[in-house]
Amino acid sequence: MVQFALFLPTYVTIGIFLLTKPHTIFIFISELTVEDLGKVYEELYEGRVQWKNIGLKLGLNITMLDSIEINRHYKTEPCCLDMLKEWLTNGTNRSWSALADAMESPTVHSSNIAAALRKKYCN
Repeated sequence: MVQFALFLPTYVTIGIFLLTKPHTIFIFISELTVEDLGKVYEELYEGRVQWKNIGLKLGLNITMLDSIEINRHYKTEPCCLDMLKEWLTNGTNRSWSALADAMESPTVHSSNIAAALRKKYCN
């Protein structure tokens, strides 16, 4: 979990609250990390055959994905795990929402997995 501090000046309205003095508010944003690899892989398991398209939709470089494919001898499960590890380590927007977006993209077309991810993690 990533933590940010936000310093607000006087007289700022947040939701229904009016802050009349300077305040520091902590906002917690849940960003996925490599420690979440097992959980992410488990949620993605049905769609693992589309690992390369998922990786592209998550913003990973095609050269990196090709390298994973060659190094893992074109075996789906190790390729998918390595792709997810790369995304969780070096990717941008490492969130359940980004993963759900990738799953429902036209090239992956796993809207059932995307819906399950949104229901379980994005509400």
